[in-house]
Amino acid sequence: MRSSIYIITILFLSCNSSTSRKSSYWEQKKDDFKYVNKKEFISDSTLKAEFESLKTISHPIFDTTLRSKVYLYSWQDRDKTKNEFTVVKDDGELGLKIFYFILDKKGNLISWTQIGGKGSEGGYWFETWTTIKNNDTLINIGAITQ
Repeated sequence: MRSSIYIITILFLSCNSSTSRKSSYWEQKKDDFKYVNKKEFISDSTLKAEFESLKTISHPIFDTTLRSKVYLYSWQDRDKTKNEFTVVKDDGELGLKIFYFILDKKGNLISWTQIGGKGSEGGYWFETWTTIKNNDTLINIGAITQ
């Protein structure tokens, strides 16, 4: 009788441990993002007004790509096999820039790109903004003015 109780206990413990699988570092941060599945990304007065409410994060990925701390903006549920999110970087007098990051489930960087922001060089102003149309289409629009 004791051996059957022992076997049931082992089965119960093994079942519980397999269902409580730990999520990745980024999946644990999902609730720290202000938005989920945001569709439009533009550096404007609305972003500037809500900027102070965004949570800041320092991470080695941002140290090597953006070389600064960033602010968590929108978690994206576009592809369940990857972790995708946007962050905002304060670029001083040039304004706020928005970046889209794609990582595998182990936290390895796959891709990153700027999807919103402003900048200037040599008397020219550059502005970019992005709209996500569906899981496969990002429309990125840019303007250059003198």
